[in-house]
Amino acid sequence: MPSETVGRVDPGKLGVLHTYTGTQLGPPETWPVSGGGYPDSLALAILDTIFSVGANYDRVVLPLLRRYRDHRRAMRADPARDGARELADAINVAGGPDAFADAGILDNHQRAWRRKTAPLKTAAALHAATAFVAEGINSTSQFVAATATDSVAVERVWRTTPGQRSRTAVGWDYLRILAGGESVKADTMIRRYVAAALRPDYPGIAVAADEAKALVQALASQMDVRVSLLDHAIWAHQRTQR
Repeated sequence: MPSETVGRVDPGKLGVLHTYTGTQLGPPETWPVSGGGYPDSLALAILDTIFSVGANYDRVVLPLLRRYRDHRRAMRADPARDGARELADAINVAGGPDAFADAGILDNHQRAWRRKTAPLKTAAALHAATAFVAEGINSTSQFVAATATDSVAVERVWRTTPGQRSRTAVGWDYLRILAGGESVKADTMIRRYVAAALRPDYPGIAVAADEAKALVQALASQMDVRVSLLDHAIWAHQRTQR
């Protein structure tokens, strides 16, 4: 089902983006299929979202998620079904965020932002998991249902997480996608793609995250495709442009 277009978009820019997308990505049936995120694990969705900030996905995030899965399997748990409660419990049982970040488990001491005094990303993950559980959200299905009922309220809970309080909604949108929802992660890759599409007709244009998100959502609606599928196709294309 195509996504609802959010916000007003310039029809001229939308037309240019549509033409560019046809040239760069080809027809939707040829687009790479998204891995689908983590339909049964809000824990993995939280970790992926938090540790993706300012990190190389292939070199940092994927190995970290593999170590988390290995750790949970060693505890005779199923990481593919871990919810927010299981993530919080795993961190606390390990001895807290510092211990969970150590080499025996995640082997990652990255901080939520670039200051030595910033909390560890493992602390941010614990905060997010605990906050969701307090709101009665443990599973991805509960998360999706809650966002469908009151997305603003759930986003407000998420934005109390260290490192996720910026004015843009990139992290929030990414979490929604990973948990099985429909959104656009208007990060650097998406913004560069939209800017490259518009630049020949709009010289010197700077594309903000909100505009990129609205344009991609509108394009998905116009093309009658899921917005998460278009988001992933753009992301996959941009990875080849580095």
